Amino acid sequence: MSSRERNVAKRKARSLSKHLSGNNNGSEEACPVKRVKRERSSGSVESDDSVSQMEESEDWPFQNFCEVLMNDLFHSSWEIRHGAATGLREVVKHHGRGAGKAADIPSNQLLSVNQIWLSDLALRLLCVLALDRFGDFVSDEVVAPVRETCAQALGAVLKYMEEPAVSGVVNISLQLLAQDQWEVRHGALLSLKYILAVRQDMTSQLLPMLLSAIHRGLQDPDDDVRAVAAASLIPVTESLVQCLPGQVSIILSCLWDTLADLDDLTASTNSIMTLLAKLMSHPVTKSSA
Repeated sequence: MSSRERNVAKRKARSLSKHLSGNNNGSEEACPVKRVKRERSSGSVESDDSVSQMEESEDWPFQNFCEVLMNDLFHSSWEIRHGAATGLREVVKHHGRGAGKAADIPSNQLLSVNQIWLSDLALRLLCVLALDRFGDFVSDEVVAPVRETCAQALGAVLKYMEEPAVSGVVNISLQLLAQDQWEVRHGALLSLKYILAVRQDMTSQLLPMLLSAIHRGLQDPDDDVRAVAAASLIPVTESLVQCLPGQVSIILSCLWDTLADLDDLTASTNSIMTLLAKLMSHPVTKSSA
């Protein structure tokens, strides 16, 4: 029952109680129910209706809207899935801290409720990343709007999640990377790309967990998977050089080997060249070259 329904039920119960009380006192007609006044600690007085409106305003206003969007994530039409992911991304980006909260929840449980709501959405987005197969091929490069937008929404969600929950999402993404379907590996690397971009406060923890998986992604037989693998390291090249300097030469060697087999029209050429340029231009890499 929502807060509005509970408040309506309370008012009806009080009204019925007053009617019954009037009948028991022998009154011929029920007295009109007077609006009950409540006095706040500050001394101001307000009606029950005002209190109800105040309590209702403390509920997260996007709850029902987001529930509809979360159901639409699994719609058979890719346009609806894409629109649902876009809507969730924007709502969570600006209002993620209030997600799932309600006026009737004790204050010491609000954070837990918020984290549960965010974790539920993160799992749904991971499911879409694993299940979506839609891809629009432009030239030799695939455009996967549903997976891309879901990964962006996942990044927005992980911005507000606690570190253990983020690690759990990372572990699921790593499991998806081991799947045979290239679309699943593509979606998993998209999720890792936005995790690394959004949670740079956890880069020192995440890079050691993810680098070997991303390195395998750079050697993936599918060119679109290689493109996302290279793009995922671009936002964290500085941290990569500082935290794992011994791995930089391995990544560079892999990039050079991959580049030798590519041409200008290959999907991963741009991402690999960008990552290669950022790594080679770093002062530490220059000095060790």
